[in-house]
Amino acid sequence: MDREELDFLYHDLRKLCVTNDITQKEAVGGIVSHLTKPSGDYNGLLRFLDYYGEKYVLPTAVDILHLHNSAAQFSRIVELGSGLGWLGRGLSGEFDVPTLFCDKRQWMFTDVVADIESKNGIKRVLDELEDGDLIVMSELIHCIDDPHKVFEPFTRWPILVIEYNPKDKEFKRSYDAQIEKFNCEPFSSIEDVFPDSGIIESSTDTHGIWLVLPK
Repeated sequence: MDREELDFLYHDLRKLCVTNDITQKEAVGGIVSHLTKPSGDYNGLLRFLDYYGEKYVLPTAVDILHLHNSAAQFSRIVELGSGLGWLGRGLSGEFDVPTLFCDKRQWMFTDVVADIESKNGIKRVLDELEDGDLIVMSELIHCIDDPHKVFEPFTRWPILVIEYNPKDKEFKRSYDAQIEKFNCEPFSSIEDVFPDSGIIESSTDTHGIWLVLPK
């Protein structure tokens, strides 16, 4: 960062300091901690994603499901890689349906602890799935070594996918470099992950949102 960038960062943090928005302060503190510690701060990252996702991404996810409800009818939300569960909780509240949270780590809302990059983990989740489920995931694909292989067994169900995919090229370059530092793969194309599925696309300025239709 050069001097001008540091000056703007300092200015923005001063503005945040004099507000009473404790949740935003915790979210910003979390992402700063994650991006400045050599090994990252995963808890801090989740606090930021929870805040940002619920506030700025969830409304568009809700819209795409309302618009295409006939193509992907559902009676339960199943969130993969759920973390703190902002996406599943938000959709559950909007559509008044129950949720099932799945993650390889045991978080507050986690119902099923399973690593979907393992055969046993995939089977564990598949055993829980029912007709009428909508599978959702946010910023999970870039963490998976072979996403096409991992998610293929789930394509019998409609899937809502959210990934950070900014329209600003500088944002995209800095994000790709950052996640590579943590041994993740930059997201390329939703068609590479679900090559044989019908896909309905939406987006915000920062995130791609795709509704993958069941086979």
